[in-house]
Amino acid sequence: MIKRLVLLALVSVLVLLVATGATTVEHRTNEISFSTLKTKCLIDTPMSSADYEIDERRLRFDGHFPVKGAEPDVGYRYRQTKDTILFAVNSSSGARHTDFSGECMSSAVYDAVTPRIKPGRYLLQIRHNGGVKREAYISVGE
Repeated sequence: MIKRLVLLALVSVLVLLVATGATTVEHRTNEISFSTLKTKCLIDTPMSSADYEIDERRLRFDGHFPVKGAEPDVGYRYRQTKDTILFAVNSSSGARHTDFSGECMSSAVYDAVTPRIKPGRYLLQIRHNGGVKREAYISVGE
């Protein structure tokens, strides 16, 4: 009887480990890669932009928006569901001090690419600090 309980416990642990590993792999496939995610001093540019492009079933995001201070923390959130894709870039308030000189606008700047997206139709939302900057229905083909 004890041997059966131990065997059952081992099988349960093994199933749990396999399930956790599968979840981790699934999560990693949703990660996006950034070539840029930082604060920059922008001169003679629009106050903000949020652009996207679909190429080989991958989304490429690039844009910028004004932030307070020269070195706020800039982060992102990316979520994909069956029919929605959300890409949100957020900044925390930075110090008022700035090392930028001249007439420039302290801005969060990003350039990112998603992993391959399953073919289908999605509602895409790009958000800057919580506000919807761009929203569109997109079709991702085979």
